[in-house]
Amino acid sequence: MAWSGVRNCIVGVDVGGTNTDAVLLCKEEVCGTAKTTTTDDITSGVARAIVSAVNDAVNKGYRIAVGRIHIGTTHFINAVIQRKNLAKVAVIRLCGPSTRSLPPFSDFPEDLKKEVCGLSIFASGGFQYDGTVLTPIDEVEICQHVEELKAKGIQNVVITGVFSPTKPEQEIQVSEIIHKAYPACSITKSHTIGQIGLLERENAAILNESLKPISKQTVNAFRLALKQVGLSCPFFLTQNDGTLISASKALEHPVSTFSSGPTNSMRGAAFLSGVQDAVVIDIGGTTTDVGVLEKGFPKEAATRIRVGGVNTNFHMPDVVSIGLGGGSKILEKRNEDNELTHVQVGPQSVGHHLEQEAVIFGGNTLTTSDVAVATGLLDIGDRGRVEGRVTKHLCSLAQEEIQNMLAVAIDSVKIQAADIPVVLVGGGSVLVDEKKWLPGVSAISKPPHFDVANAVGAALSQVSGSVDHVVKLPDRKYLQGQQVSETEKLEFESARNCALDEAKTKAIQECVAAGADPASVHITEVAEVPLAYLPGNATRIHIHAVGSLQTLDGSTEHDTIFEPGGSLPVPPEIPGEVSEEQLRAEEQRLKDHTLTEVTAQQVPPTITPSGEWELSPWDIECISVGAGIMGCGGGGSPYLGRLRCLRALKEGKKIKIVTPDRSFLCDKKAIQNEKSRVKVGSHALSTPVRRRCDCICSIHGCTVSLTEKIPCGRELPTALRVLEDLYLRHQYKDGQLKNSDVLKLEEGAGITYISAYPHPPERTGSMGARKLAAIMCAEIGGWNAMEPLIVAAEIGLPVVDCDGMGRAFPELQMFAPSIYGKDMAPACITDDCGNQGVILTAGTAKDIENHFRAAIQPMGLSAGLTMAPLNKDEMMKTTVLYSMSQTWRLGNSILCARKQKTSILDAVIQESGGKVLLVGKVVDVERSTEAGFTRGKIKVAGTEPFSGQHLHVDFQNELLVARHTRDGHNFETLACTPDLITMVTKDAGEPIPNEEMRYGLRVVVFALPVSPVMRSPKALKVVGPQAFGYSADHVVYTSLCDDMTAHTTPVGPL
Repeated sequence: MAWSGVRNCIVGVDVGGTNTDAVLLCKEEVCGTAKTTTTDDITSGVARAIVSAVNDAVNKGYRIAVGRIHIGTTHFINAVIQRKNLAKVAVIRLCGPSTRSLPPFSDFPEDLKKEVCGLSIFASGGFQYDGTVLTPIDEVEICQHVEELKAKGIQNVVITGVFSPTKPEQEIQVSEIIHKAYPACSITKSHTIGQIGLLERENAAILNESLKPISKQTVNAFRLALKQVGLSCPFFLTQNDGTLISASKALEHPVSTFSSGPTNSMRGAAFLSGVQDAVVIDIGGTTTDVGVLEKGFPKEAATRIRVGGVNTNFHMPDVVSIGLGGGSKILEKRNEDNELTHVQVGPQSVGHHLEQEAVIFGGNTLTTSDVAVATGLLDIGDRGRVEGRVTKHLCSLAQEEIQNMLAVAIDSVKIQAADIPVVLVGGGSVLVDEKKWLPGVSAISKPPHFDVANAVGAALSQVSGSVDHVVKLPDRKYLQGQQVSETEKLEFESARNCALDEAKTKAIQECVAAGADPASVHITEVAEVPLAYLPGNATRIHIHAVGSLQTLDGSTEHDTIFEPGGSLPVPPEIPGEVSEEQLRAEEQRLKDHTLTEVTAQQVPPTITPSGEWELSPWDIECISVGAGIMGCGGGGSPYLGRLRCLRALKEGKKIKIVTPDRSFLCDKKAIQNEKSRVKVGSHALSTPVRRRCDCICSIHGCTVSLTEKIPCGRELPTALRVLEDLYLRHQYKDGQLKNSDVLKLEEGAGITYISAYPHPPERTGSMGARKLAAIMCAEIGGWNAMEPLIVAAEIGLPVVDCDGMGRAFPELQMFAPSIYGKDMAPACITDDCGNQGVILTAGTAKDIENHFRAAIQPMGLSAGLTMAPLNKDEMMKTTVLYSMSQTWRLGNSILCARKQKTSILDAVIQESGGKVLLVGKVVDVERSTEAGFTRGKIKVAGTEPFSGQHLHVDFQNELLVARHTRDGHNFETLACTPDLITMVTKDAGEPIPNEEMRYGLRVVVFALPVSPVMRSPKALKVVGPQAFGYSADHVVYTSLCDDMTAHTTPVGPL
């Protein structure tokens, strides 16, 4: 039976870097609160905060029974950041032949890898994007690997299956096999941790498993601490998405608690204010977290999240952190006459030393708290100490700067153009005068208990479930303008609705399994993203469901009753306040969500005596950043290619680049016979003697699929061997073959092809009578800029300093040699399972594009592609010369500007000869999918020095046309294809893929001139604006730069 007059309470606790907050929540009433100092061991500080909050409620006259305790803790993220108490982990990747070019731990910092890397195993298994089996599980093989684990004494295992978020069955099957053979083993299945994106999901699973031992210690320590203060009720931990996880499940998923602090504050703000859709500003002692509430829950980040230096993709809130807090230092800026002109607020802070260093406490450091006291917003310390020191003018400037900082932060997280409410929480929110106007804000509120909103958020009782997978739907022909029957339309809509309903059901089932009351579960998010570069039938679906935690039994019979005049819990002894190391960990957590820091040492390019440019890790970083710029928002991220290149260098392989002229040098023996030498700079160079041909390589397919089913590394070398076999054994010439009895030739859609070419022999290095001299990049923008470098490292050939597009374009017929009449056949595609397809003849390059685009679907949406080799004349006349060098220079200029804290805008313009079209904020993004391509429009509103200007940028996978708008109607074209239009983040110059473009991003829009090869009248027919459907009456191409000589010189010698 329930106790008469007793309030059933839930305790919410949130652990911060400086303070640990606790509240007692009785339905919708906050009965007790506490703010205590975070302790070095965290656990005793949590117990002390709970005791203080209980005592506060009792002292107010409440009779309470504590039914549950919800804790948001920094235990686990600090363990990763500090590299402490982590277990060695073995990873079993179920991938069959795929993904082997990047083994587990490839993306880990060396110090963390040393702590957690136990063993990496590739095993049979995995699925294609549509759920078909890549290779089946081999139980005998798994049992053999179990014996390896036992021999090494490893008890913590991660199982990662290709496309396991879509099809988890194999991960579950292998887990059961391992548990049966090795009962002591602890296992994390990757599909329970992250989303599509194999390496990031695997990384998150590794972190999760490495934390299992400390998770057990922490949960047991909480239980003991709560028991010691007289509490035996169940406790839960708060998750990154704002919901709860039971203590028992936290033992299995500690990584899900990493970012519960900002999430708790935002959930608490929604509860206390009653506002479900708003921007929440949580101001602490050192930093301010700014995020967006959607339906009462934090908006999730859409991109990679770094934790402890590791890229992951589990659910985390999309939060912007700025250096503003109650302890932020204020620096005065004066002119030559010593007049105060402006002030700088933060990012430096006195942190938890506020009471020793702030002026109001007798210190000498001017802080935001001093200004707040001087203006009457805050009443702490001795106001008399600031009366002579802090003038009204200084206060006005400081408050103006604080308002500006908040305005920029609000603008960067907003997801719609309309004004939105702002809720202020956190102890430092007293710095802000809510009566003052902020741009883009409809109302500002500071609810009751704002200073413990984080603990209130922790006390809320909801759990969640989610689904993120790829489904294959019927072709959307009628969305592509094709004539289809009503039956076909109904078939597509029916399949789509079934896929959505199935995903929603799974998400709801997950939510109920987490403890939700089935009647309370509702869907909070539905997202459909068609995969680009395909005919359009593969779609990624993401569903999120939330429900209220079921009430235990409605009684308090097993809870301790605390009441006025009764015995109260005794706080535990405090072993010591938070350490400096703990505070540094908290600071690192806040920094860790930014772009990956480049750790490679900056060195000048190395030119070998033979005239080859030998790449260093710094060169790889530069090319990777530059390739993102050249991708024009499309082309796929160069990130995985960057990792593969760096791994090749670490293994002692050489990656070399040669200029087109020098790529035709003869072999070493001929060079030695030549005897003559040429001097270039300080290097002795061999005299150029001609070789015969260079071969084009790229990865063809869907970039989203490539992030899950990473290339195995054999696709392109095998494709090269197929071409060699065609020329050497079958004596290919003008579409005709000899010795072709074993080959099945087929015809259709304007091409002659072989759909199943037999496995080729080992490489010979010859294309019949011609000798293969180097590898050439098909497109320099995005993913494919890195792929030839990897192939060249594997087969020992250089990469030629040119490419076929000078940027990224969506289709093969946009390849420059093809535009100028070069036959792309023979062309070959190969996948990771040994399937090869060949085109022998084609009426047009578009026929090749159409055939291969369809052929890669059963290959898993991606394949290695090689095309007919080029001779010297073809290369010198029909390719974009020195594009690798140009890409390197762009990346080098950005990375150097970051290091030197100089203008990234100036660096890019100086290096490229381009121009800045606009600096501003994304205010709208429109997307649709047509004929397998993602099309849309990005609208950008200008900021200083472009205030009042607006830019519309159209895209079809890549950015195509940028136009000024006036009065919302009249358009003036500023730049268009084939010139490069690219968007980067304003502060870091990081290229932004179109799929990650969203409202609020602060961007710089650049236009860079394309090579003359791509803007001739012949080229404009294929890659100019009219080729993408723009009328010549509305969009006319005008070159940005007629003379590109100054920007197209090679790094290596001619």
